[in-house]
Amino acid sequence: MIVDPDVDEASTTLLGGTVVNHGKDKTEMIRYLGTLDVPDGACRWTGKIHGRIHARVKQDSIERGLAVKHLADGCVVLYDLTSTYFERRQCPLAKRGYSRDGKRGKLQINFGLLCTADGCPVSVEVFKGNTGDPTTLKSQVTALRERFGLKRFILVGDRGMITNARIREDLRGVEGVDWITCLRTEQIRDLVKKDAIQARLFDELNFAEIESPDFPGERLIVC
Repeated sequence: MIVDPDVDEASTTLLGGTVVNHGKDKTEMIRYLGTLDVPDGACRWTGKIHGRIHARVKQDSIERGLAVKHLADGCVVLYDLTSTYFERRQCPLAKRGYSRDGKRGKLQINFGLLCTADGCPVSVEVFKGNTGDPTTLKSQVTALRERFGLKRFILVGDRGMITNARIREDLRGVEGVDWITCLRTEQIRDLVKKDAIQARLFDELNFAEIESPDFPGERLIVC
């Protein structure tokens, strides 16, 4: 949730609880706040925060419903990050970062999308525009496990998303979580130099499964 800087954290928490306890009636909520000792700024921004809280609650409800309908234990989940640029400067999440729109120098926001194996969107999360792809991975694993209640799933992401560091810190050792990604060019070259990938592997089929001590516990598919 994005909050005006004039409203402190305590006031924001209070407003969130007020929305939950007093329903969708904004007028009733403002009257209730008038009986409490809260900063003027908090009351001034009540309407705006009220709308944002309800939007967040509604998003969560929709995404949980999609997850129940389209995800199940053992499923394949696709995840990637994209961005969109801004011409104005009011959005506090807008930062300069890697532009997928080809708009260098523009402010932008990033958003990550979780989809089913068929490409059906299930969940979206917005990040600051200078957020690196790999750093968003952990929150998606948490969402799949805690918000959507999956005990087992296979997460698919590109080589820029599921890096060695993320595998080591966020995926390996987490019970029920497997992943599919691509090796980087230099990693493939190393495997060729070590004769882990040989032409004879493709005598009968266009792909093969290999193993390498450089990737312990992982299945490597070459094609």
